[in-house]
Amino acid sequence: PSEAAGVLFWVGVVSTIVQGGLMRQLLPRFGSHRLLVAGMSTIALALIGICLVPQGFYLYGTQSLFAFGVGITSPTLRGAIANAVPDNEQGKVSGGSQSLVSLSQIIGPILASSVYDDFGNNASFIFQAILMMGAVFFILGSVKPRPKPPSPVQ
Repeated sequence: PSEAAGVLFWVGVVSTIVQGGLMRQLLPRFGSHRLLVAGMSTIALALIGICLVPQGFYLYGTQSLFAFGVGITSPTLRGAIANAVPDNEQGKVSGGSQSLVSLSQIIGPILASSVYDDFGNNASFIFQAILMMGAVFFILGSVKPRPKPPSPVQ
């Protein structure tokens, strides 16, 4: 339990650093489309990395990657959803997307535990990584990055 608490504490530290300060520099530099792809890919890589961890201490590395990926993906995805609808639809869309997040937090552990029971301890992490990469390919195929507006000539 103390090792698990240490890893979870570290995840909180990394997430706070990413969302609390790093996103201000990353978003203008790379844009939301690239950050979504990078964040989700990092999450998938971290999930595969968990399967390769020989001891608990190494979870600090994989969970740092995971926290970094989630720290990039969550605010970027919320912002992309908000920017995709008119102002008068913001509340409805925000509530709907939060409902989907809540539903996934119910269904996800049930599905992951079934995969874990049926196929072994690493299978649920591999399954989650496959789902995450599916989301990456969906974003790459369906969401086109908005072109940056031209800078005014001085």
